[in-house]
Amino acid sequence: MANHTKQLLAESLKELLTHKPVDKITVKEIVAGCGVNRQTFYYNFHDIYDLMEWILLEDARQIIGTGTVCKDWVEAMSKVFKYLQDNEDRTLNAFHSMSRASLRNCIKSVFYPIMETILDSQPNAGRLSSENRKFLLDVYILLLTGIVIEWIEGGMRGDYMFELNRLKRVIDCTATHLIDEFSMTI
Repeated sequence: MANHTKQLLAESLKELLTHKPVDKITVKEIVAGCGVNRQTFYYNFHDIYDLMEWILLEDARQIIGTGTVCKDWVEAMSKVFKYLQDNEDRTLNAFHSMSRASLRNCIKSVFYPIMETILDSQPNAGRLSSENRKFLLDVYILLLTGIVIEWIEGGMRGDYMFELNRLKRVIDCTATHLIDEFSMTI
């Protein structure tokens, strides 16, 4: 029942986001759009930004899938980019209302498992210490986060596949070398 209520609240916020930014939306409008009360909203979410982050993560999980190994990470990421582009008004309204920290956390939550699959599939990845493995994952996530943020800031007009393929080239050219380099670090 709780997940159903969260979905109702999410759909209401999504509808409102097609018309105005998050900072112009009230909890009253959200609950009115789905027929629940304010208490129900606050039982499920701390605030509107909490709901917005939940929406982004849930939508991304549905697009990419959960619990599966990502064999074609460029394709998985391109699905997310396409979804964002297909929902441009909502994406831009959410983007311009979110703190950069929240946006980075959402991107990291969505793409971290994909980056883990990429890194772990590299030769000698098992030789990395957990600290160095985390560091390399963070480096690649920062690269991806920068690409996503710049693409959205540019009005989502650039060719995201071009950027994703460039990122793939960077990872393909550096992953094995960095793993070998960081495996030697004590």
